[in-house]
Amino acid sequence: MHRALGRIRGSRIAAVGVAITLAVAGLASPAAAQDGATTMSDAQEEAYKAAHDTDPHTPLSAADKKAAKIKEAAAAKHQKDKLAAAGAQKASSVSPMNSIGANNLSIVQQPQQTNYWCGPAMVSAMLNAKGVSFSQSQAASMMKTTQADGTAWSGINANVPSPTGYPVRDTLNYKLNTSFYVPHGYGSATSTEKTNWRSNVAHDIDNGYPIAGDAYEVVGGKHLAGHPNSNIFHWFAVFGYANYGATTNYIDSVSGATSVSWYASVKAYNYDFNSDNLVSIMSGRGYIW
Repeated sequence: MHRALGRIRGSRIAAVGVAITLAVAGLASPAAAQDGATTMSDAQEEAYKAAHDTDPHTPLSAADKKAAKIKEAAAAKHQKDKLAAAGAQKASSVSPMNSIGANNLSIVQQPQQTNYWCGPAMVSAMLNAKGVSFSQSQAASMMKTTQADGTAWSGINANVPSPTGYPVRDTLNYKLNTSFYVPHGYGSATSTEKTNWRSNVAHDIDNGYPIAGDAYEVVGGKHLAGHPNSNIFHWFAVFGYANYGATTNYIDSVSGATSVSWYASVKAYNYDFNSDNLVSIMSGRGYIW
């Protein structure tokens, strides 16, 4: 959960668990709202998100835009080289190695300690996977996570030197002493965004870095596995991919989090989630990669 959780176009709505339920009538069960079970087209979903979004979507600096372009080019080349290597193996009658088209990082899922600490739980798990011990409470403090608004996508300066207005990105880079992570926000899950995700997830995972995904789920739209058919903002960590990025593996901090009423329907480790659907789920927010 993160900033704007309790605010939809200026109206104040109480948060229950990690979900905001704007349309309570006819809610589907969690199982019915999983990957692909939708009543809303991508265009309808994106229009709804745009009409109700309250995040400021802080503009990237010129330096960040340049860094993002360089990283995107490197990711595209990385993917092109992987596909070429697989093609060469196939042409030589050698069975392609699974390591070319799939990869997973070692990461330990953490149940979020409060119903609004999905961001801190994700960041703590990501940093611990990189060998940096950082608790959920420390992450919540650094990212200025609040019960009212959770952890922001943008518009909040983390308690770090020279913050950029992207608290998750700034916390990860500060604690890892790197400039590796950049925000990638987008409003529409275009074919280009879906293609770029496959390259980007392979690039980061192959370089040993998990990705911070920011889900923006709406009633009738696509949802993460096990999530109810409600309006939900939710941070989650991507730790792997398969089929050259066509499917994505992620951890979900709701699993085991008894403060969330529907925690039992969510798995800690989620494998082979359709990447195109995931890109749609993150539209209106994005990911830190």
